[in-house]
Amino acid sequence: MAVTNDEDLALPALFQKCWDADENTETLTDAQLEEAVRWLQSCSRMVATLGLFSSNEQAEDIATADLKYLLVSYLWGDLLSRSRTQDIQKRAELLNDASQLLRGFLEQCNEYGLLGSNERAVLLEAQGQGLLDPATRRTQKIAHIRLEKAAKAKLDALRMQDLRSKRLRELEAEEGSGSADEEFERDVWLTQIHLRTLKAANLLGSLKQEIELLNHAASLPEDLRVRPAQAPPAELMEKLRSAAAALSMGSAQQMRASVFRPSHNLPTVTLAEQADREIAAAQRAAEAQARAEAQRARAEAEDKDTEVETLRQRAWDDWKDDNPRGAGNSKLLPTA
Repeated sequence: MAVTNDEDLALPALFQKCWDADENTETLTDAQLEEAVRWLQSCSRMVATLGLFSSNEQAEDIATADLKYLLVSYLWGDLLSRSRTQDIQKRAELLNDASQLLRGFLEQCNEYGLLGSNERAVLLEAQGQGLLDPATRRTQKIAHIRLEKAAKAKLDALRMQDLRSKRLRELEAEEGSGSADEEFERDVWLTQIHLRTLKAANLLGSLKQEIELLNHAASLPEDLRVRPAQAPPAELMEKLRSAAAALSMGSAQQMRASVFRPSHNLPTVTLAEQADREIAAAQRAAEAQARAEAQRARAEAEDKDTEVETLRQRAWDDWKDDNPRGAGNSKLLPTA
């Protein structure tokens, strides 16, 4: 990631750099993560200076091009929560700052009517105006997971629709679709905001628990604290970043390749190959049937031979019963 002077960038370009950094946090080094946080600080100052948002407005009043800047507080808080510092006190301070930013993001979205009922309940709890019982918290967790899946599925569908539209415009050289493009862009960013409100609500609860644990650990004597885990080797991290980059690139290429893919499965063999396969399968079936019939005939023949032998043995036994041993010898007859 190249180092660039923040002040020289316009707000859209600077926000795009922040967005890309948040989408690829796993591949960022500590220095790049800190630089992305500085970009977001500059973004926040620019948004405040330009006065893009007002508490007197509704979501419909926000310009489509400005909707994405509602996410600046979320991105800032999300990156702060991903800090890799091993200092307990510094980590707790960063998480506190992240919690405030995420709470501010939810409050701003609530003002514009962009929060669901579950997210409003989490916001009220974060503001100290209510306490959720474990059963309600579990129900909300399940609901958040389902809503996140639905939002991600919608974003994937919108991305595919965008790719198809761009390809069609390139092929047909269409013009005058600015209104449709603006509606599409607005739908995309509203969906992104909805997804981030769900993530922010979940992240607030996790950060609260971690802050409590860090504060408890900080109160313990030094010799009772658990030593922080050592950082993985730099060579291993570089290999993991390369693998992650390759996977993300493959996913993008696969998505581009599947833009005009038909809805049905394409054939994988020719008609001649399929005919050969079916003929071979029929021959194997006929051979198996012939072997089975031959085996059955042998079994029947063996059964018949066994039956004939049984009848012969029975006839011989009957004859022996009728003619006792020695019955034809006259010397054995009694004399007068």
